Amino acid sequence: MWGREIRKISTKQQSIELPKTTVVDSNGNPLIISAVIVYRISNSRRALLDVENSRIFVKNQAEAALKQTLSRFPYESNDGSPCLKTEAEQIGKHLCNLLQRKVLQAGAMVDSFQLKEISYAPEIASGMLKRQQAIAIIEARQTIVQGAVDIAADAVTKLAERGIELSDSDQAKLVTNLLTVVCSDNDAQPTVPM
Repeated sequence: MWGREIRKISTKQQSIELPKTTVVDSNGNPLIISAVIVYRISNSRRALLDVENSRIFVKNQAEAALKQTLSRFPYESNDGSPCLKTEAEQIGKHLCNLLQRKVLQAGAMVDSFQLKEISYAPEIASGMLKRQQAIAIIEARQTIVQGAVDIAADAVTKLAERGIELSDSDQAKLVTNLLTVVCSDNDAQPTVPM
C-alpha cells in the first residue's frame, strides 16, 4: 500500500561463528583461526535502511577485522612481546572495539569477539612443533648448565672455607668433573688415573 512494506528485525542478542580461516601472522606463518561474535541490533532503522543485510554485514566486517588485527601479532613469542597464544583475551577486546567501529553504521552493538581456535596451519604444524621442542631443550640445558656452574663454584668456595686449599689445576679438574657429571645425559662412570 503506497510503496510501504513492513520489515522485522530482531534486537535480541545474536551470535555469528566465523568458520576456520587461514590468517598469516606477523612472522609470515599461516594460522588456522576461528572466532565467535556476539552482537545485537541497537538501531533498527540503520540495520534495515543503511545496509542490505545487517547479519552478513557484521560477519564480513568481523572477518576483515580478524585478518587485519591478527596479522599484526606473532602466534608465539620468546621475548615476552604480545602474541596470539598468550594475549588472546586482550586481542579479543581489541577486535571487539575495532568491529564496533566498523558495524556502527549497521546499527549493531558488539558485545564480544572471542577467538575460538588458533593453531598453525597443517602444512607447517610439524615443523613448528619441532621448533618448540628444540627451544624447550635449549632452555632446559641452559638451566642445567647454570645450576652446574653454581654447584661447582659453591664446592670450590666451601672447600676453601674449610681450609682445604686446591691448586689451580686441582680446581680446574674438580670443576670439570662436576660440570661433566651434572650436565651429562649419561650416568657418571668413575675412572681412576693409573
